[in-house]
Amino acid sequence: MPAREGGRGPAGAAAAGAGALRVLTVTPNPAIDKTYWLERVCLGETLRVRRVAARAGGKGLNVLRVLAALGVSSEATGFVGGHAGAWIRAALDADGLAHDFLQLEEETRSTVTLVEADGRVTELLEPGPPVGGREAEAFLAHLDRLAARAAFVTMSGSLPPGLDPAYYAEMVRVVQASGARACVDTSGAALAAAVPARPFLVKINHHELRQWMQTQGQAAPDDAGEPVPRWVIDGARALVEAGAEVAVVTCGAQGSCLATRAEGWYARPLALAPKHAGGVNPVGSGDAFFAGLLAGWHRFGDWPGALRVATAAGASNAEHPVAGTVDAGDVWRRSAEVYVAGV
Repeated sequence: MPAREGGRGPAGAAAAGAGALRVLTVTPNPAIDKTYWLERVCLGETLRVRRVAARAGGKGLNVLRVLAALGVSSEATGFVGGHAGAWIRAALDADGLAHDFLQLEEETRSTVTLVEADGRVTELLEPGPPVGGREAEAFLAHLDRLAARAAFVTMSGSLPPGLDPAYYAEMVRVVQASGARACVDTSGAALAAAVPARPFLVKINHHELRQWMQTQGQAAPDDAGEPVPRWVIDGARALVEAGAEVAVVTCGAQGSCLATRAEGWYARPLALAPKHAGGVNPVGSGDAFFAGLLAGWHRFGDWPGALRVATAAGASNAEHPVAGTVDAGDVWRRSAEVYVAGV
């Protein structure tokens, strides 16, 4: 059965006014994300969960939530199907978040995050529903229509089964042709396919950068340089040479760096103060960083300012128990504390 377009959710963030930023977030493989807090994961034993939370998940939906929290007009799209897909639509409606998904016949996946008392995190990721050729083509047309009214389009995470990694490149080309700016956060073969399609921005972590460099035949030594390893800075610049206009690489506790063809910057991370008994939960911090980068770029009009807001957003997410959650006041206030220097 061919795909059909789903109905639009509520408006969510305030309607864009003059000069307002509009962002479309693409989550090709969303999920119902379940987070379990427990004392310890012991394989082969019965485990008692202390607390559980469930929400509409996927990297792009984390980006959506943080954008909305930071006052950015945003909308989500991707593939959803079955009862789980209906649950995701309802959950976004309940949160006042705008969405316009393409409907599949197959059931949307679930993911499980196990958070132990010592802060260790384990994730269980289902593969997702298969997407056929007709559905893939229908989504590109759907994306073209939605991207035409956005300034930026973020594309985050894995592709569902049935889609070739080159599909990321197709999405980038559709977005760029619409007049919006394509911003990519993916890994592996999908990243390798997307970069030559010339996205506006690539945002990845240093593990994903190492993997990409290996596919390009480039060395990525195991040094622990400070503030970030030199190979990370060089790798970000290599992404720009390969096709991205802007490349951003996060390195966890070592900070992050951003490169354009002409300039580069390093941002030092903030100290964390968890707002719950479970301690630091880094899941979703990269997505919060991604959202903060765009919100910061819009507010300050430059990349150092964008890095400051991105760093504060990533830190705020890590201080909360559920991915895609930030305290907007903390983000804007603490962004002024972030040290940024040229590299």
